[in-house]
Amino acid sequence: MQVHLATDHRGFELKEVLKRSIEELGSTVIDHGNTEYDATDDYPDFASTAVRAVVAEGGDARGIVLCGSGVGVSVVANKIRGARCVLGFDAEQVEHARQSDDCTILALPADYLSESTALELVRIFLETQYDGDESDRRRLQKVSALEK
Repeated sequence: MQVHLATDHRGFELKEVLKRSIEELGSTVIDHGNTEYDATDDYPDFASTAVRAVVAEGGDARGIVLCGSGVGVSVVANKIRGARCVLGFDAEQVEHARQSDDCTILALPADYLSESTALELVRIFLETQYDGDESDRRRLQKVSALEK
């Protein structure tokens, strides 16, 4: 599985930790930046690139985007046609987002998560499969129809 990562300065340190952990889990990491700490950078520049890559790749590609609150990058992600992003804050919630909503992008609030919680959410996000039951598929079709 390829995992596309992106962050601004507020999530930079956490992104570097997550990158190593994701590679240890056996996934390939594509780092869309920022690749160096820059206190003046802007999250839309990096998040949009990572999310577009996930949508274009399809299949089992996943994206993880970070900013201070997680809200900005989740808004960016959900503006891109074909993306489904969850703002992750709880293990059960992230698992549900994968199983029922087939979210392929995880937004993390770097200012509000401990490193251990972030690592747990990422592991769950990468290991959980979409179960695709009938009601979930029907709802996702309705969501996709809104993009047209």
